[in-house]
Amino acid sequence: MPNTIKTISLTDDDKSYLNKLLTQSTLEIRVYQRARILLLKSEGASNKAIADKLDIGISVVKRCLNKFKENGVEASLRDNKGRGRKAEITDDDITWVISKACQKPKDYGYSAEFWYPMSFRKFINSIAETEGHPRMATVAETTLRKILSNARIKPFQVSYYCERRDPEFDAKMHDVLVIYKQIEMQFVAGYIRARSAAALITPHALLLEEVENADELLAQMPADPQCTDIVTRAGAKDTYYYSNANMSDNYAMIAQLIEDKDLCVMFAEMVRFNARIYPSATPLKYFQRSPYGLAPEEIEQTWKTMQGRPEFADIEELTNNQNERFLFSTKHLTRRYAKAISDVDDFCD
Repeated sequence: MPNTIKTISLTDDDKSYLNKLLTQSTLEIRVYQRARILLLKSEGASNKAIADKLDIGISVVKRCLNKFKENGVEASLRDNKGRGRKAEITDDDITWVISKACQKPKDYGYSAEFWYPMSFRKFINSIAETEGHPRMATVAETTLRKILSNARIKPFQVSYYCERRDPEFDAKMHDVLVIYKQIEMQFVAGYIRARSAAALITPHALLLEEVENADELLAQMPADPQCTDIVTRAGAKDTYYYSNANMSDNYAMIAQLIEDKDLCVMFAEMVRFNARIYPSATPLKYFQRSPYGLAPEEIEQTWKTMQGRPEFADIEELTNNQNERFLFSTKHLTRRYAKAISDVDDFCD
């Protein structure tokens, strides 16, 4: 048993690398957690405090720290080759296999007193398609052993028989799986909240890559009273999720536009938003700020591209009395008003 690691030392380069990883919108869930573990541990946090903060098991924290101690930062972030393959077998498939394993072979016309591993595999393969579980038609014997082992069911032993089978087994197993689904849902919600707290909106595509049955969990989330803060926002290229407890709706709109990676649309929507809500014109240098972070040449090129396109016909430019260039929307502001407000606005300071 390795000694508990009290603290770790990270170089400035290590910290910079880890913090940069956390800003990536498509970062894997496990890598995000491990980067946070290392940074929190370097600040002196206890393993329990880290586990509580990230809503993960303390064993996950210890494993990450031990990998760091043995092989450094990069090794602690990544799984060994071959790990992480997503299962193809559904919870319904697993419930069905367990239910069959709890019945005698004689119930299905076999002469054997109990299931042998090979005969059980052949039996499952032979009826899977008919009973609505096509994936199990090709399931391997080792996979079946693992399913039954995890459920602590031993159909290959003479002492394990149907007389001991709970008649309400299927219903109870369903309830157990519902609880597992709720735990998985809270994990997904926690991941979305953590990214929102780090000023990152979460694309649907990222969740599909990282979370098995993501669509099923997301569909059930609105009905869960513990997930009322998780908000869905439709973008041009994807659907996005954020926690309105950790990210404002206005910032989520900005983050969504940035994720969609259509600079012309982003410019137009933000100029219209500022004109409608505040109301004010938008200085061109506004887009150099976080979270946009555009270079002056990118800003110029984007504005040049927008000009002459009919969908951006309401976006116009003006120069204030300090020679600062602004954009405004004629849908919401007159040129005279936009000029007057930009002459006294300190938005560009």
